[in-house]
Amino acid sequence: MISCFLHEVRTVLATIDEPMAREFVGLLDRAADITPAGDPTPCPFPDLERAAGMASAATQPSIDALLAAAPEMPWRRPDPAVVPPGWAHRAATVEVIGPDGAIPPATNERFGIFLLDTECNYPDHWHDAEELYVVLAGSGDWTVGEATRTLRSGDHSRTPSQAHHAIRTSDQPVFTVYGWSGDTSYDNYRF
Repeated sequence: MISCFLHEVRTVLATIDEPMAREFVGLLDRAADITPAGDPTPCPFPDLERAAGMASAATQPSIDALLAAAPEMPWRRPDPAVVPPGWAHRAATVEVIGPDGAIPPATNERFGIFLLDTECNYPDHWHDAEELYVVLAGSGDWTVGEATRTLRSGDHSRTPSQAHHAIRTSDQPVFTVYGWSGDTSYDNYRF
């Protein structure tokens, strides 16, 4: 099931004219024949199924595959020792490919899923890795530097290395995939 999800996400990424999207298409191609290992952990995100009604036609197959694969994935909340209080209990993530993921990276990359509930603020932060988010369902406001824009299903945002950025949701949660490239350690992850 996870391989089906990765295949559907690869299809979405292939439509994005962005170097990082192409980088992650290659990463997913290399991971296609690898069977992830690890113990599944239930998704702590409330009502994961509501994503099905918030996807676009282009992202619906990815959301369907995510819902089918979710019971097989090792879900977790952001580490409260690393992030500021007040929002991590309303988020869920799975690193699929990367140092902490079920599939080891071929190079210095991380790729996974990030979910943020309604009325939630992922506060301003920065890190050394470049980052790409692709919204599969729902919507949220992405701030990168001084610019803020609303992303909806099918939209993407790229954050350069060390750029300050934040995500805020309002009446809809946001269901995304993310990719990090470059220095993917958490050594320089700062709020």
